Amino acid sequence: MVTGGTRGLGREIATGLARRGAEVVIVGRDEGRAVTAASEIASATEGLVTGMGCHVGRWAECDAPGRADTGDPRAP
Repeated sequence: MVTGGTRGLGREIATGLARRGAEVVIVGRDEGRAVTAASEIASATEGLVTGMGCHVGRWAECDAPGRADTGDPRAP
């Protein structure tokens, strides 16, 4: 899980993890931007990348990303 993964250093970290085969969940305040970034990174890396909206300052929003299912059959 990479918070702030829609741009800058967070996006570079998410991209690097996806390139190395990690299952990545990008979390950002703007769900649309997170989904778009995840799609772009997945296309560029052929990795499993999911984008979700969550403001880490609002705890009620933070449950779903922790339970994200990216569809990876290797996941428990």
